[in-house]
Amino acid sequence: MIQDEATRQAEVIRSVASDYKAGIPRVYRVAEEKGRMNEWVMIVGGGILQMPAVNAAHDLGYKVIVSDRDMDCACAGLADHFVKLSTFDVEGHLDFVRHWPHGLAAVFTAGADPIVTVAETAKAAGCHGTPIKIAETCADKLKTRQALASADVSQPHFSELRVAENYWACARELDWSAAVPDDVPQFILKATGSSGSRGH
Repeated sequence: MIQDEATRQAEVIRSVASDYKAGIPRVYRVAEEKGRMNEWVMIVGGGILQMPAVNAAHDLGYKVIVSDRDMDCACAGLADHFVKLSTFDVEGHLDFVRHWPHGLAAVFTAGADPIVTVAETAKAAGCHGTPIKIAETCADKLKTRQALASADVSQPHFSELRVAENYWACARELDWSAAVPDDVPQFILKATGSSGSRGH
């Protein structure tokens, strides 16, 4: 069982490594154009899906800071400096940046959800990054849907369900042309935050 899990994780890493390595040089291009003012890159998240990012940063000659709440995470031993912080702890990351003496060339994540943390930290460190407003929109499925709708981007119809009592009101608002017998609507419920519909 352990061997099967290790094999699965290795396959996951191999499947995403080429994409991450292709994207990382673009993330760091601004730092290169500035004459590489410092040698440190911060990777937010230290799980197996961040390993290709850490390795790619090292391949580019950078020293890597990894932040994760788990001191035994997969990337802890790969980091040149490890910070015990939840990836969703924005204030903790901002405080770290304020006290970090060496500056940062970039702040990055891959295969993880803390895009707001990355955006806020990159801005505080003076790095190129995703605008905070865009990061906040992308981190919230409802805001993303609303933004797409306002731009007339084709997408499935959607409605906001805040409480259980609002369920049938939402059902009536949507077009249930594909309803199953007994007028029970078919649709997908998704939490607005986090991946895998875990929600908050």
